Amino acid sequence: MIALDLIGLVLSWLFLGPRYPGYIILLSIFQETSRFLLALALKTGVLNLTIGGIFGVTTIHQDMGSFPFLLILYSGPFCCYLLSRYRGGLQREEGAILFHPLAVLANPVGVLAWRFSLFSALVSTWRLLTWA
Repeated sequence: MIALDLIGLVLSWLFLGPRYPGYIILLSIFQETSRFLLALALKTGVLNLTIGGIFGVTTIHQDMGSFPFLLILYSGPFCCYLLSRYRGGLQREEGAILFHPLAVLANPVGVLAWRFSLFSALVSTWRLLTWA
């Protein structure tokens, strides 16, 4: 089942960059697609796919163990980080505007993918710590 979390998308849009709503939606789809493709490659059963920005989640069968869970959990932020590096990363930006959500960016895809990977990794770590 594929679900769309509008509250998560709006919060991600506000946290990461209100000037660039289209990029936030595309990064959300990119992250969940990378998680889904890794879940297919690992032959785990995907139960649910929620596109919700940095709060998106891919749910797999619990009998698969914790290692595939960890790989799938962090594959989305890692792929967003790789996209950031591929698109030029942070080289063309000043350090002060990297965390400013309203800043006008010279390289919006690179910076937004970096922000997305950072915040998504933090949310994934929070999920990991509360998963028991």
